[in-house]
Amino acid sequence: PGSGEPQLQQQMGSSPGSSDPLFMASQWKAREQIFPMMLSNRAPDLFQFSDCKFSVLKRKKGSARVVFWRELRIWNSYTMEASFCGSNMGPLKGQHYTTRDFERMGKAFCQTIYDWLSPDRSSVYRAIQEVTKRILAAERERARKKKSKSAVVRVPTNRRSSQLRRQSSRKLQARGST
Repeated sequence: PGSGEPQLQQQMGSSPGSSDPLFMASQWKAREQIFPMMLSNRAPDLFQFSDCKFSVLKRKKGSARVVFWRELRIWNSYTMEASFCGSNMGPLKGQHYTTRDFERMGKAFCQTIYDWLSPDRSSVYRAIQEVTKRILAAERERARKKKSKSAVVRVPTNRRSSQLRRQSSRKLQARGST
């Protein structure tokens, strides 16, 4: 148990007596992001959290992953895509994947499952903290953009009013020059 536990419990609204991060995560709106963050932390050259998408597209509503998530409440149901072409990031950028790369990814995946279920919850806490920071940063950015949009005042004009303004501006200039 790390020093950030009480703070995380308070953020997620769990009971003060429960220090199990999996229990806390189950009460949290972004709980499905924890395992991918842990996998990204374990294998950053093979898996990037920033490339994950957590929204459900309309055309994917019938997929097993979404059905498990919606109807059976299995919140750790994912689709992991692999490419034979290679990576577009990190030290493997521009190279084709090899059998060794896929084996390394499988090993990292299994190690992450072990971390998820291990009595040592430090990697789970670290992932929860990182996901929380990302969510808060995204919320601050949305609020900043919303605030900057609301500060701009646009006056609707039509072509006729623009013509009248130009004519009156010309008249004023003509008066000033005589």
